[in-house]
Amino acid sequence: MLKYIISFFVVIITVIIIIIISMNKDLQVKKVDLMIDNTLSVLSKQIDEQKKDSIKTAILISKNKLLIDALENDDEDLGYIILSDIVKEIKKHTNNMHMIQIITANKDIFARSWDDTYAGMPIGDYRKDLDYFNTNKNLRSSIEIGRMLSFKTTIPIYRGELLIGYVEILDFFNDITSFMKNIGIDFYILMDEKYLDVAVFMRGNDPIDKYVIANKNHKYVNTRLLNSIDIKDIQDGKLLYKRKKYLWSKPMLNNEDKQLGLFVFVLDEKYLTMLSKSDENTLYFLNKDRATLYNARSNTMYKDILDELNLDENVLLSLGSIIEKSDKEKYINIIKNKLEKKDKDDLIKILLNQKQSSKINGEIR
Repeated sequence: MLKYIISFFVVIITVIIIIIISMNKDLQVKKVDLMIDNTLSVLSKQIDEQKKDSIKTAILISKNKLLIDALENDDEDLGYIILSDIVKEIKKHTNNMHMIQIITANKDIFARSWDDTYAGMPIGDYRKDLDYFNTNKNLRSSIEIGRMLSFKTTIPIYRGELLIGYVEILDFFNDITSFMKNIGIDFYILMDEKYLDVAVFMRGNDPIDKYVIANKNHKYVNTRLLNSIDIKDIQDGKLLYKRKKYLWSKPMLNNEDKQLGLFVFVLDEKYLTMLSKSDENTLYFLNKDRATLYNARSNTMYKDILDELNLDENVLLSLGSIIEKSDKEKYINIIKNKLEKKDKDDLIKILLNQKQSSKINGEIR
């Protein structure tokens, strides 16, 4: 009889363990789904903001009469001086350092804000995207391939009905890459290697599978990780979990929905809880300039920033692993002040939530 009772309890315990494992895995999947949704939303928002900023700048420059007169008179030296002054003023008042070039109607470089070396150089062979303006007068803002992959905003310049050139803003994804890094993501922009016949300045870039890396500022360990996998394992909505990191991707398309490559995300698992709970305020906090947060002059300034954002206690607790050692005391005081306001039941719920989060394991593919 005792044998049957023991067997019965073994079966019950086994069933309970299976249910718990299943529930934990379901919870992990939900957290991963939320994290992916949040990061893809952030990427779309960053691209939209980049586009809006570039369009405003391009329109402003296209209305500069002195620059347009220099373009019409083919005065490249004057064009470079005027364009350089405009960029300096923009940086002075907005802290944005745009790369801007003026292109002639014949698709030659007229002036570039960052140097005066290549004035007069024809670029038509590399810039088939400019053929768009053969039949359109509207601006174009899209990820495009020239001699390098970049986000280009191009506005045609007309005198009456005559096309005299183009204003172009170039962005090489530095801001988006830095933003992603600040929220814990190693962000890769991969261009399909089949475009290297046009993107001649990228032929020396590091390869990953059948792609080359278009942006900078990555962790070498993650680049090696990407080179160790089959890139197809993170395409078409697939998620790969390897070496305690999550890897996934999103197709990189131009305005014609032509795929040029991939946006690839690499996230250390320690950031999963944080990003799965993050709202816009939390992402703002994570992306604040380090001088504002980590070199804050006083505990009061540091505390005011966090209180102003009104972060959830669970989110604050999940940030513990990324807070600098020098800021641990400030961070603990902030947590302590928030938790002191909670009653016993709330504290138990918070504690249980943190324990549950820390115990979730499992491999997701």
